[in-house]
Amino acid sequence: MLMPGESTGPDDGPLMTYLRALEDLDRAFPFLSTDIHGAHRDATGRYWIECLAT
Repeated sequence: MLMPGESTGPDDGPLMTYLRALEDLDRAFPFLSTDIHGAHRDATGRYWIECLAT
């Protein structure tokens, strides 16, 4: 879970790698999709989250 203001770390770090792996799994097996609170899926199955860049 990410809290407001929390950093996800580098793009190739463990958190983003994990989220991309879940996204890949959900796209390959949509009937087994995971539920990630705060993450939304577009029509192609890609995840997106709302964030602020500073």
